[in-house]
Amino acid sequence: MPNKPILLILALLLFFPPLANAAADNELKPALTTPAQRFSYSYGIEVGGRLKTLETDIDLDSLCQAIRDAYAGKELAIPVKEAVDIRNEFNKKRNAEMQEKRQRLAAANLTASQEFLKKNQQKKGIKTTASGLQYEVITEGTGTKPAMTDQVLMHYAGTLLDGTEFDNSYKRNKPVALPMAGSNNIIKGWIEGMQLMRVGSKYRLFIPPGLAYGDKQAGPVITPNSLLIFEAEMVGIDQKTPPQEKKQDKKGPAKKGK
Repeated sequence: MPNKPILLILALLLFFPPLANAAADNELKPALTTPAQRFSYSYGIEVGGRLKTLETDIDLDSLCQAIRDAYAGKELAIPVKEAVDIRNEFNKKRNAEMQEKRQRLAAANLTASQEFLKKNQQKKGIKTTASGLQYEVITEGTGTKPAMTDQVLMHYAGTLLDGTEFDNSYKRNKPVALPMAGSNNIIKGWIEGMQLMRVGSKYRLFIPPGLAYGDKQAGPVITPNSLLIFEAEMVGIDQKTPPQEKKQDKKGPAKKGK
């Protein structure tokens, strides 16, 4: 499993020797006029991106020389078995470093979340539920209180503690239909916050890591033990389709990570 990214890169390059030749001389500017040239260059973009994600120094001269040697069937400077061992050792070390980095980040995020919530609960207008969810009423709606069997239309903007925005239905100009009772795909803190509201309400939700994604990474932005802040607005009740027949919108607030 851990070898697949590197093996995929090398396999792609082996089948496209023009990439290796071009990379060996960074001054070479291919014309990219033939279908083969354009196709090869497009693969090079993907390969270069994948190599960059390794977050390690890559000697392009050595890489391209190995590609040329292997493609031409020449004697290899490093035997295949030894090359596999080198990659395995690299991946083992890299995975350990990444795990350590995740653990440090998770610990730092948890501390930051706890400190924020402790101070935040003392602010005027902030309410805290038994679960630890904190919320602030921006606008208290006067509309209908949805039944637990209803689908509701929600607008929201989600940010991290540092203000980084990770999702915003307002920018899509389309509220999201969600089951009032929640589902396995929606984090607990959002479900609880939504159930406090009635149509026309707009709340600010402060969702602790334990009611969000916990120590899991959720996409590229939400890191382990992140506290999530939502401005959530209940626009209305979805009357178009009965709840039992409606397929849940795949684009929704804070879906659970896999």
